[in-house]
Amino acid sequence: MSPSGPAPDPERTEAAWRAGRFRPGPWHKPLNLGLMHRRVWMRLPVRNTEPLRLRFLWSIFNFTNSAALYCRRAGKAKFTRPARSLSFPFALDPGEAVVLYLRVDAHTDSIYLPTHIETTEYFLAWEMGFPFERH
Repeated sequence: MSPSGPAPDPERTEAAWRAGRFRPGPWHKPLNLGLMHRRVWMRLPVRNTEPLRLRFLWSIFNFTNSAALYCRRAGKAKFTRPARSLSFPFALDPGEAVVLYLRVDAHTDSIYLPTHIETTEYFLAWEMGFPFERH
């Protein structure tokens, strides 16, 4: 979508998914759509299998013009937008399952999105060690 296209709407995106307009992507590989100027939505159902509440981050590891995470909890009618950054925090109660939509607007002619979901603690440990491991 161009920046002047329709406003981002996770409800409209969910309807498109239900209508079969999403394509499955490869697991454990960055999303690589090649050259294009558009808005991209990634849909991911997630579940906390641990017996305690955990905080997670879904991170994008390269440049985008804009991105936002939307979350729909079980029994809720609408998606909420808990964050707008390049590392998107969300928390899950024990056994809780949610549907996440990651919206990315990229106007750089190429869409290559390495992403990762991890606990907040793991992310912070990685950030602390990054200067030492990298250099």
